Amino acid sequence: MDECYLVFGGSGDIGSSIVELLIPSDVVVFSSYARHPRSYPDRNVKQFKYISTEGIPQDVLTEIRRYKIKALFYSIGISSSKKSVVKSGLSEWLNLFQTNTLTFIEIFQELYNDLV
Repeated sequence: MDECYLVFGGSGDIGSSIVELLIPSDVVVFSSYARHPRSYPDRNVKQFKYISTEGIPQDVLTEIRRYKIKALFYSIGISSSKKSVVKSGLSEWLNLFQTNTLTFIEIFQELYNDLV
């Protein structure tokens, strides 16, 4: 079975750097984006739109499952206001937790059986 890497957030600065580091490995890289795909020169990079409220698209899951997942990289996130804890509103904490933590848990749960 061929192997693949999964990079969630592959169109952002950190995620695209990860994808670019993985390209020379000659292993298929699945890379997600939220708004706009990044331009990668390699045919082994398969990009897909990922919206956390919708989950991983079924056709993408089917294709991913044809491979043995070598590693999952998670670089989805939103930045905080950088205010002190007491000055950050509860809505900011909820948004940070939803995007930066719960989204990873959702992805991990969806792919768990494919990772072990």
